[in-house]
Amino acid sequence: MLRHALHEFEADITLTAVSPLLIRDGRVPTEGPEREKLADKRGREKMPVSIPISRASWEDVKSAITDPIDPMAKVSRLEFYIPGSSMKGCWRSHLERILRGLTPESDARVCDPLDDAGVDLEMGTTGPCTSCSKILLDKKKKYTNLKKNERFPAYAMSCPICRMFGNATLASRVTITDAKRVAPGRLIQREHVAINRKNGQVANGPFKYFALQDAKFETRITIRNYELPHILLLGALFADLAGMRIPLGSGKSKGYGQVKAEPKKLKFTAFGMESPDGPLTGVAEHPRFGKELEGDYRWTAAPGGGPPLTGWKQVEGSPWRWELVVSTTEFQDLTKQIKLRWDAVPRLDQRMAWEPGKAPAWPA
Repeated sequence: MLRHALHEFEADITLTAVSPLLIRDGRVPTEGPEREKLADKRGREKMPVSIPISRASWEDVKSAITDPIDPMAKVSRLEFYIPGSSMKGCWRSHLERILRGLTPESDARVCDPLDDAGVDLEMGTTGPCTSCSKILLDKKKKYTNLKKNERFPAYAMSCPICRMFGNATLASRVTITDAKRVAPGRLIQREHVAINRKNGQVANGPFKYFALQDAKFETRITIRNYELPHILLLGALFADLAGMRIPLGSGKSKGYGQVKAEPKKLKFTAFGMESPDGPLTGVAEHPRFGKELEGDYRWTAAPGGGPPLTGWKQVEGSPWRWELVVSTTEFQDLTKQIKLRWDAVPRLDQRMAWEPGKAPAWPA
């Protein structure tokens, strides 16, 4: 299916660090011999134990954190950014928690990627939220000699979040670029100490943390060949980001990581020779591939189809490419009209029913 380009959605987003934002640069040692090699005792007192991640070389980072006069001023000149993988993992976990909370564990529809226990392929049993990666990898190893006309139904047997973000047997539909810093903000210093749990006194410290405040970053989210529920989930994600309900980075319990997102440009793209004016379609509603490949992929369709979407413009020089830019308000109105058929989402325990030569045994 991913060999066909049917449609895609792009969102350019600006992230603002409302509170100190710290996504750690793992090259900075926090303690031990590696830290002692960098500076003497007096130098280590000025040296931070954590700084935001940057694109600078290790030589530049080492020079900045060991500066004998003002390490904070030198660190502030590094090129900071937010890795796309950090945002993707955080936002995926947030959507997992939302959807996993809709049903009890006995009726689980969304897996826990960290749950690798409780799988017995011979007995056909799994834990209540066993990860899709664990089950599908075990299934794929068991059935290595599929016929040429048979494909392993990784997409069909994946939970709604894995269908969107991927797992060990399935590529992600979503790409998130590294967020470039477009407004420097300011680098601040906070100090923390380790507490002795027995007497409540300071055990170690203080430890110097450098974090970014009021800085702005720009990133782009792209999802290709989406199902309409994916657009619904992105709408929920954008709303929670705008409401600062998804902290990012480390130190969340210390007040770090409050970010506010503001979508700048939301664009739908459709591929084809004719204007796509009409109801918004996902892969399940596509006039050709929706029905043709439904048996292999088990799409989750939206009841009543997608909301109407008109005003598409043909891209100059690309007769097969059509684009439509919508405002944030228009996008949220669209997502409100998309209904998730939760009754059609398979329970996790039904993933074990597939055998070669058989279609996945859950409702379309």
